[in-house]
This record gives sequence, structure tokens and C-alpha cells, in this order.
Amino acid sequence: MSFSTVSAPAESNILEFPAEKHWWSVYRWGVCRWVLLLLGHMAILTALYSVLYCFDLVQLPTEQVLARWDSGWFQSIRDHGYSYEEGKQSNVAFFPLFPHLWRVTGLQALGISILNLLIWIVGTALLLAALPCTRRQGMLLASVPLLMFTWVPYTEALFYLFGALILVGLHRQHLGWLLLGLLGCCLTRIAATFFLPALCLAELLNWLEARADWKASVKAVVLGTLAMAAAVGSVLWFQHWQTGEWLGFYKAHRHWQHEWRLPTLWLRTSAKTRMQWLDTISLGISLGAIMVCIYLLSSRLWNMRKVVPTKPSSSKAVRFALGYCVCIGIFTVFQQGGDIVGISRYTLGTPFFGVLLWAMWQQRYSWSTWVVGAIVACLVLYFVGFPYEVEGFKTPQAAWYFGLAAAYVVAMLVAGNSKLNKLPFQRELGGAIYLFNTLIQVYMLNWFMSAVWLG
Repeated sequence: MSFSTVSAPAESNILEFPAEKHWWSVYRWGVCRWVLLLLGHMAILTALYSVLYCFDLVQLPTEQVLARWDSGWFQSIRDHGYSYEEGKQSNVAFFPLFPHLWRVTGLQALGISILNLLIWIVGTALLLAALPCTRRQGMLLASVPLLMFTWVPYTEALFYLFGALILVGLHRQHLGWLLLGLLGCCLTRIAATFFLPALCLAELLNWLEARADWKASVKAVVLGTLAMAAAVGSVLWFQHWQTGEWLGFYKAHRHWQHEWRLPTLWLRTSAKTRMQWLDTISLGISLGAIMVCIYLLSSRLWNMRKVVPTKPSSSKAVRFALGYCVCIGIFTVFQQGGDIVGISRYTLGTPFFGVLLWAMWQQRYSWSTWVVGAIVACLVLYFVGFPYEVEGFKTPQAAWYFGLAAAYVVAMLVAGNSKLNKLPFQRELGGAIYLFNTLIQVYMLNWFMSAVWLG
């Protein structure tokens, strides 16, 4: 299977956006085109799932099997509101936007899953049309395995939609979209902890390079902070109104061992080898984002001696996504004591990873890029205790396991790169990766419905 690459110029820059007077008309039709393509992706996934079901390899998505894990907490908020009891796990650990949307719709688990799927399609189409992506790139991004969480009764679909609005708002420099996205995300999940540093980083780097219109950057940070504070404050007030406890959210998370502490010598994932390759890749993304942010900040501060400012080398959306991945990595490692379970869900299953991957696809890879990538890979393998701390694997088995994960990363980078179009078999490689991703999406959905812990 291969995908055409003619839907966007191969040499398009991430700063480009339709500059016509009626840019909304151009963007709107781009969004509609992507909605149709994403519906086609879901048709392929449904057909694959049906075939596997015929061979008794997966189960049907019913009301009972979709209501797994955190879905039960969201259902309790939907049906009975918030409750809190000292010393026990409580539903105040979750934010209200999704369960109240569920209540308003009156849907059951299967119905809200279908609605979440449609919400994800809209959010993805908004993002892909704004970048812009080629069709091959868009289908690869749509097939990222962890996006499976946007199809179940979880908050991921709403978070993806509002996250896409943040990125489009930053990319288009549309303050209204940015504020709406920040408000929606912070009503859906505890995201302000990650978003405030990411927003400051994006605006700071933009000013250090362009050194123009600093008032606009300050305005975006101030108004964005107010939007996030309003969202978090309203959530805490609402929970206090129903439970009488102001800080129930933070107290409840302690019962999931989510509190700041030093990690163990070697990191681990409690989701075992089924998810370790994805959690390890996500840890590498966070580590790479830290290195890139340090380089960008130091080089831009050094270049401030220059009299003439330069044009920003990338969109604010890319810088925001970098900051988000940095914060997710730090938060996961230090909040869970070295257990990195869930880092892939909060990294790969978001639009912020999609922007970073697309930005990588726009670059021409040099030898230095691969050297830096190899250094990051070696550091990550050290942090996960390779090979001695890989549960159930001997050294050759662990080497093969992580070698396949590394080959997958390289294949994803090469398959979507718009500057390697003349590479033999690139389109075929893209088709193979797409089918592999889609198969993993199907099996991860089945694992979720079988009560297998995925993070």
C-alpha cells in the first residue's frame, strides 16, 4: 500500500499558511478533505478489525468491555457527580469536561466512543490542514498506535481536539483559537502544569529570534495564563461545591502514588514488555526535546549580540510541542518514582507529538542528526537498565527487542520525510508502516477491552 504525496508541496515550510484574503475558505476546504481521508482510515481499520474478529483474534466492542479502567470513574461522575472520602481512591482525581459531555449526550459507552472518534477526526483534520501535511504524512500520523485511546470513553479525544486548536492558534498566530484550546484542555485534564512552561518557551524563543512585537508575546502569555487559571480554578471550585474539599484532586492522586519523589536508579514501566517499546520511545522523545530546548535557548541568547534579528526558524507550535514533551518526561519520571508507564499515552497520543514528527519530516537528515539520535538512544537504554533490568528477557532477546523498536523509529522518520521522495521504496515503506501501525491500533483496542493494563 502506498500513499500519494501531492496534496501539499514537498518543500513547504512550517511557517507557511494560506495568505489569501479569504484564508478561512482555503483552510475550511482543507479540513473537509482531511475529514474524508480520516474516515477512509477508519474504514480500513474497521475492515481489518472485522477480519481479525472472523478469525476469533479480537472481540466485539460492546458496552461492557469498553467501560474499562478510568471509564468507570468517568461514569461515576456522569451519574452521581463528584465524591470524596479521605484515605480512599476518589473520582475527584479526574476533570469534569468529558464526563459532563457524556451526561449531556445521554449516550452509553459505545455511543460516547463513537462520538469521541468523530471528535478526534475533527481535531486531527484541523491540525493536518494547518501544517500542511501530505496525504502519506497525514495517514502515518493518524495511525500512531496510542491514538487508540481517543476511541474509548476517555478524555483523550477532547484533549486532542483542544490541543489541535492550541497548535493551530500558535501557528496561525490567532489568539482566540489559542485561548479556547488552553481553556478546553485545562477543563479536560490537569494540563496547566505542562502548558504554562511550554507557552513561555514558545513566546520567548520567538522573541529572541525576531525581537519584534514583544507586547504580543507578553499578551499571549498573560491571557493564556489567565485562561488556564480560570479553567483550573473553576474545576477546583466545582469539586469543592460537590464534596466540600478544595484540594481533593491532589489528595486523591496520592492513592495512585502520584507524588514528587526521586526516581529509582533504573527506570521501568509497570505495563511490561507489551508497552515498553512505546514508553521507551516516548522517553527518548522527552530526552531529545530537552536537548533541543537547551540548544535553542543557548544559541538564541548567544545570537542576541547581533544587531539584525533573524526570521524564526520554526513555528511557535513546534516550540510549544517541545516544551510539552519536556514537561511530560520530567513529570512522569519524578511523579511516579521512576515508573514511566503512561508516558507514551501522554506523548504519542497527543497532537503535540504529531507536530514534532511533522517538523522532523520537513528536515533533510544529516550525519549529525543520526549521531545525536544514537546518543539519545544510548542514554535511554541506560536509563531503562538495558539489558539487566528488562523483565523476562535475556541479553540477546533484549537487544533484539530494542533493535526492532529502533528500526521502527528510523522507518517512521524515513517514510514520511518530504525531502527523501526520490528514495527507492519510500512509498512502499510508508504503506508498510501504516499497516503495521493500524494492526497495533487494533490489538491495543482489543487489549484495552480485555482489561489489559496499557498505561
